[in-house]
Amino acid sequence: MNLASILEESARSHPLKHSIVSDKIRLSYRRLNLLSNQLASYFVKKAHLKEQGKIAILHENSINYLIVLFAIAKAGMVSVPINTFLKREEIIYILDDCQAEVLIISSNYKDILEEVKKRNTTIKQIIITDKKIEGYLFLDDLMDRDCSHNINEIRDENNIALISYTSSTTGSPKGVMLTHKNIISNVNSCLKAIEIRSKDCFLLLLPMFHSFTLTVSLFLPVASGSRLIILSSIKPVKRIIKSIIFGRVTILIGIPQVFRIFAHIRLPKIYSILSFLNPLRLAVSGADALDKDDAVEFMKKYRIKLLEGYGLTEASPVVSINPINGENRLGSVGLPLPGVEVKVVDEEENELSPGQIGELIVKGPNVMMGYYRREYETKEALRGNWLFTGDMAKIDKDGYIWIAGRKKDMIISHGMNIYPKEIEEILIKHPKVKDAAVIGKPDKFRGEVPLAFIVPEEGESISPKEIIEFCKEHLANYKVPHTVKIKDKLPKTPTGKVLKRILKELI
Repeated sequence: MNLASILEESARSHPLKHSIVSDKIRLSYRRLNLLSNQLASYFVKKAHLKEQGKIAILHENSINYLIVLFAIAKAGMVSVPINTFLKREEIIYILDDCQAEVLIISSNYKDILEEVKKRNTTIKQIIITDKKIEGYLFLDDLMDRDCSHNINEIRDENNIALISYTSSTTGSPKGVMLTHKNIISNVNSCLKAIEIRSKDCFLLLLPMFHSFTLTVSLFLPVASGSRLIILSSIKPVKRIIKSIIFGRVTILIGIPQVFRIFAHIRLPKIYSILSFLNPLRLAVSGADALDKDDAVEFMKKYRIKLLEGYGLTEASPVVSINPINGENRLGSVGLPLPGVEVKVVDEEENELSPGQIGELIVKGPNVMMGYYRREYETKEALRGNWLFTGDMAKIDKDGYIWIAGRKKDMIISHGMNIYPKEIEEILIKHPKVKDAAVIGKPDKFRGEVPLAFIVPEEGESISPKEIIEFCKEHLANYKVPHTVKIKDKLPKTPTGKVLKRILKELI
C-alpha cells in the first residue's frame, strides 16, 4: 500500500460519484485518479528525476493540489508541501535543504520564480499549474493523454511519501520524513476512531500544506470514499457556513480559532432556519489547545459533538482524540488512536504514574522515519522506538491525555508552530539591535502571538514599528512579533541565557 493505493481503491469503489468539489468544479474519484496517472506518467517517463526525487509544492488549496500529490505518490517521488505564508528567504531555504528537483506552483506565487532561478541550484523544472507563463512549464501541457492505466512505480510502504517542514529550536526549519506506511497507518487509525463512512462529506478549509490538513481533511476522506468540498480560503466566514449547509457537510475539521468564530458569530436568520436541515454530525479540533468555553458554546449552538485531538507532524500527525461514542472530556485531548502507544516519563525516562506530569512520548507505525539530513536531531527525538514530543502532559487513570504545556519554547498561533529562536535570529540582524528575546503572549483569537523584547545598540534609538516592519521583510506574517518592547537589558543567568520566565512576568 502507498498513498496512490487509497485513491485507486476509491476510484474502483466509487467511480462515478462526484466526490471532489472546488470552485464549482466537480470531479469523480475515477477522474482524479486518471488525471493523477497522466501527470505521474510525465514524471516517470520525461522528467528525468532521481529515485525518490523531491517535488516541492507551493500552492493554494485546489483540485490541482490533489492531482499533484497523488501523481507524485504514483511516480514513487517525494512531495514537499511548502507553507504558503512563508517569505522568499524561507521558501528558498526549504528548496535548498530538501534538494528539490521540481517546483510546482500556482501563478499566485509567481513573484518568487526569478528568485528561485537565481538562488536555487537543485531545481531543474518549474511547473505552473493554472496559467501559461513564458519560460516555465505548464501543467496541462505535460499530461500524458494516452495514459489510461494506473502508474505503479515502487510500491514500497517504507519509502518516503512526503517531507513536511516544521520550525526548529535551532531556528532553521527541519524536514520531517513521513513514509507511506506512517501516513496510511494514521489514516486507518482515524477511520476507526471517528467512524468515517463513504456517505460522509468533509469540508477542507485549512491550508493543504499543513500535516493535520493532509491526513485528516484530505487523505482520510479519500481513503473512505467520502465527498470532499475544498475551500481556497476561510474568509468570509459566511462562505464556510454556506458550504456546510448547501454542500451537506457532515464532518468539520478545524483549529480552535475556527470554532471560536463559529461559537460566537451571529448567524443571519436564513442560515439559522437552514441549519435545522443541516446534516453536520461531527466536528474535530486540532493543532492547538481548544478553549473549554468555546467548545461548550459551539456544541450548544450547533447541537453536535466537538472532539479535541492532539498530534504533531512527527506522528503523521494524529496521536489522540476524544472518543466519538465514549466520554468527551473537555480540556483533555482524549485517548490514543488504535495502534498508538503513549506514556509520560520523567527526565530519566522513567514512566510516571497516572496524574503525574512529565514529557509525553509516543510509539506506533505513525511515528516518522526521522528528520531529513539531520542525524543529531533525529537521535534526540527518536529513542528506543519512542518519539519524544517535547510536550508536557499527564495521563489519568482512564487513559485520557491532558496537555500541561510545552517543554520546548514553541509558540502556537492560529495552529501554526513558531519557534522564538527563528525570530530572534532575524531581530539580531537589524543594525540597531544589540540583543533580542521572543516569548509567546496569550491572545484570545490566535491562541498565542510572538512578543519581542529588544535591547538597542549603544547610542541607538529604535521604535517598535521599525522592528515590526523589518521582520515583515524576512518572516512570514504569522511569525512577525505582535508587540515589541524596548528594554535597557534582558534578564540573564550567569552563563548568559535569557530568563524567559521573568520576561513572561512582564506581559
